[in-house]
Amino acid sequence: MYQEGDDRLDIRYKTERVIRWGRRIGLINSIIFEFKQTIRRPIISFYHRELKRKIHIRCSSSDISVFENIFIEDELHIELEDPTFIIDGGANCGLAALYFACRYPRARIVAVEPSAENCELCRRNTTGLNVEVIQSAIWSSSTNLKIENPDAEPWSFQCVEVEECDPEGFEARDVHSLLSGMNCDLLKLDIEGAELEVFQDTTWLKYVSAILVEVHSKIAEQRIRSACEGWKVSQSGEKLFLER
Repeated sequence: MYQEGDDRLDIRYKTERVIRWGRRIGLINSIIFEFKQTIRRPIISFYHRELKRKIHIRCSSSDISVFENIFIEDELHIELEDPTFIIDGGANCGLAALYFACRYPRARIVAVEPSAENCELCRRNTTGLNVEVIQSAIWSSSTNLKIENPDAEPWSFQCVEVEECDPEGFEARDVHSLLSGMNCDLLKLDIEGAELEVFQDTTWLKYVSAILVEVHSKIAEQRIRSACEGWKVSQSGEKLFLER
């Protein structure tokens, strides 16, 4: 198994990644990324040939593996028929929102993310696109939350309910408030276990045509499958894809 720090394996792994990524983002762009990653640039900015724009990811985080999952392994490559409204719950640094915005340029995309640092990078990655970034978290109701594990990796932040007066708190959004009376073509959820909360009240489900969700417990998966009984269910990478 590859572990960074073993020089021999490190060189071989990086060489393989340059070739693998080069097929999609361009060989020169892949080499530039690898150089910046090797010298440990905090934020790595590199050009993506197919998207015709720069992408910005953090060197010491899961951003690199998330980028690979989405843009190299096509984890989000699902078939949607001309979508006009997509909600990205747990947007992190904006790579999923970027993917959907480039693939479906006519769609309005709302990216919801509780971390201010992640939101800043999400806005940077989606600038100029039809993406609205909201610093909040998706929950079962409109309430107040705070990040329970602020020292964790940016991709793994979890939220808990707090009193309105809590200085670290922020307003959470339920799916109804995000829909604003509109039909949603895709609800993507990667919210570190909060999907269990979101599926407590599923009155919003009739407005959603498809769901792409990363499930973090068996209880959550059972609740989701029960709520979406009769829907088509398939696997897309680590996520469940459910469609009417």
